[in-house]
Amino acid sequence: EGIKAPCEDAQPLKGEGVKTPRPNSVSVQETPSRVVASARIPRNELVSCSQSAKIEKRVCSVPGCFMQDLSNPASHYVKYFKKYKEELAQKLYCLYNSTIFEQKLPEKMMITWNKKMRKTAGYCVTGQTEGPEAKRYARIELSEKVCDSAGR
Repeated sequence: EGIKAPCEDAQPLKGEGVKTPRPNSVSVQETPSRVVASARIPRNELVSCSQSAKIEKRVCSVPGCFMQDLSNPASHYVKYFKKYKEELAQKLYCLYNSTIFEQKLPEKMMITWNKKMRKTAGYCVTGQTEGPEAKRYARIELSEKVCDSAGR
């Protein structure tokens, strides 16, 4: 409820012969001039996000989104990535938790950097402690070698 589509030009579809996808499914259809992606979002509202040629400049309509800054060479996250990578990872986690996961993930998540991973950007480690008071835990590990810039 109250989630905005992340695309600036999202418009509800009104009976254009589009089949309604199953909940949580995504359908993508390509034409020579554009790509159209439709997805089920809360309130059973179907939206279409079209991506035209590189001419139009996109601005995210999600409140607090700073993703556009990550492709700007003047951004402090880009210029000083090594210094601010932990802060950037936490901000991205908070943004994804609020916009994609509807705040269902823990508010605080341990994010660590792994020097050995070379082929994947990262993964989530989950488990449960042993003993009479078994507690669940989770942490995210990111690759220092793959995630070596703000854009990546």
